[in-house]
Amino acid sequence: MIFRKTNKSIVKSDVNFLEKKFNIKIPDSFVDFIIKNNGGYIENNTYTDEKISFTIDVFLSIKYGELTLEETIEDHQVLEDNIPKDLMPFALDDGGNCYCIGIDSSNYDKVYKWYFDTDKNQKILLEDCFNDFLSKFS
Repeated sequence: MIFRKTNKSIVKSDVNFLEKKFNIKIPDSFVDFIIKNNGGYIENNTYTDEKISFTIDVFLSIKYGELTLEETIEDHQVLEDNIPKDLMPFALDDGGNCYCIGIDSSNYDKVYKWYFDTDKNQKILLEDCFNDFLSKFS
């Protein structure tokens, strides 16, 4: 996965701050990814499997970016309460829908696409683990 634009680097303590603030445990696979990249835009932004294809507009950053995980969690899980708290948004498509990773024991490390533009908010399971999700970008 090649990033065209990333944000300033972060360290593990930045991730720890986010986990403590929202009382969550972020999967190690995502922690490794976000410390390496801290959000941004990727060159080949299309997720494809045998049934579906989606694009990612931007990966959210922990901090230092235009769109951060902290702000997105605040907006969608604290203020608007329109993403369940067992999911953590980590990326957006060009329509503002979120890609989320499971942070609860029942869905830990699973990746979902979360739609806002339906009558009822809807989630679709994309992969059983974050690394498998990343492997679908070519």
